[in-house]
Amino acid sequence: MDSNYFTSLYMAHATLQSWLKPSPPSKNAITTNSSTDAAAAAAPSSSSSSSSHHGPPPPPARHLIFTASFLAFFSVTGFAPYSPCKAALRALSDTLSQEMNLYAAAHPRAPRVRLHTVFPATIFTESYEAENRIKTDVTKMLEEGDDGQTPEVVAARSIRGLERGQELITTEVLAWLVKRSMLGGSVRGGFLQALGDWIVACIMGIVMVFVREDVDRKVRAWGRKYGASGMKKDDKQT
Repeated sequence: MDSNYFTSLYMAHATLQSWLKPSPPSKNAITTNSSTDAAAAAAPSSSSSSSSHHGPPPPPARHLIFTASFLAFFSVTGFAPYSPCKAALRALSDTLSQEMNLYAAAHPRAPRVRLHTVFPATIFTESYEAENRIKTDVTKMLEEGDDGQTPEVVAARSIRGLERGQELITTEVLAWLVKRSMLGGSVRGGFLQALGDWIVACIMGIVMVFVREDVDRKVRAWGRKYGASGMKKDDKQT
């Protein structure tokens, strides 16, 4: 929990404190504003009305990006210490996404803050190799159908989702399908997108019944054959 959730939470807290801190106007800005106000008072009303419609454009948005996991949507045996942390990240992102509306409404000229969370599945890295050295055998068995992705592919697809303005970003098809059945109150991207999500969610609601049944069957069969430890080498009575 410390490394997978609280580090992101504390970093987000520090970042938002810095971003949302109101900055006092500089002396130059005060002088400029005073001159502008004086000029506007001396100008005809039509000029004043025109200038009010042509102010400086709002500054670009700021983006806070979390990295969660496909396991936030669907966990499997062996990931009890990990999956809840990633699900908590998704809840944190959804909550902050709503809370940033408060700041945007109170400070309409300040940069908008937008939240995003990426949900990759298996990424072939050194950390993944280290993880496999301590992972239980039953978990490895359940992951046999996972093809995995390289860091480059995950990065490219994550950037593509960010450029599209997505809040919850998946990097492969299975995660995309499962996410559609678990969006709840998350931002969906408009009515048509929500309608498409609903259609996919109806299909996935049926599919996931059989997926979960298959996973449970495999885990029970493993327990009968190898015992409760999740490892092949241990005795069944362990």
